[in-house]
Amino acid sequence: LYKEDEKGKKLEPMEIAVVDVPEEFAGAVIDKLSQRKGELQGMSSAKGGYSRLEFSIPSRGLIGYRGEFL
Repeated sequence: LYKEDEKGKKLEPMEIAVVDVPEEFAGAVIDKLSQRKGELQGMSSAKGGYSRLEFSIPSRGLIGYRGEFL
């Protein structure tokens, strides 16, 4: 599952997660994904009072998040 870079350092599989969330819940989603080692890469306003959040997050950080998110 892990790969190594040219220096022998282990590399973890990463995902790009894009989440459209109502603006009032953006802070909670940012907090939860940050706790799972996600790094916020971008945030923009979307139509209808939504925010689009883009994270870089390890694959293992997403496991089990769907149930918590709903």
